[in-house]
Amino acid sequence: MRRPFGQSVLKPGPRCSWASSNGPDPGEGAYHSILPANVQTATSEGLDGVLATEHDHGMTRPPTPEALLRESIRAPLEEARSFVGGFTSLYSDENLILEVLSRCDAALATVSLSPALEELSATVELRCRRLLHVSDRFTDRDPVRIAAARVHAIAALDQLQDALMVLHKAASAEQPLGLLRCPSR
Repeated sequence: MRRPFGQSVLKPGPRCSWASSNGPDPGEGAYHSILPANVQTATSEGLDGVLATEHDHGMTRPPTPEALLRESIRAPLEEARSFVGGFTSLYSDENLILEVLSRCDAALATVSLSPALEELSATVELRCRRLLHVSDRFTDRDPVRIAAARVHAIAALDQLQDALMVLHKAASAEQPLGLLRCPSR
């Protein structure tokens, strides 16, 4: 059965024994969390996608080198995506190309440049120039063209991030994990 657009999937729940420990009782027919009070979802400071319980005693595992590497690639490119998404071209102090490319350079600093990465970086610059051109405040601004140019610039950033991740995975696969012993004959 299809539900009408905008109808919530949540149903008013019965009162649970742990519902009162979630704070003040919101009243009959209120929506209750499906998680007990002692289970909280992890935040960006914690583990991604893992539930933390009261038995963890507030201790989390240190991030792995791979996780740190992924974050060093993802964070600058996420800032670039945010800048592209919020770019209006209405203010004279907005410098789209400089801001985006400086963040791309921060992500590219972790690897040696290859022709493929240089081409992807040039594609990001080209797409940003296109966004800058269609959103120029001194010309007619077509919202559809601006939105399309914005999507293309973000897609170029996604391609760059994917290429960097593939390159790092390939490089980590080539590195030996340690000394391997040959079994005694």
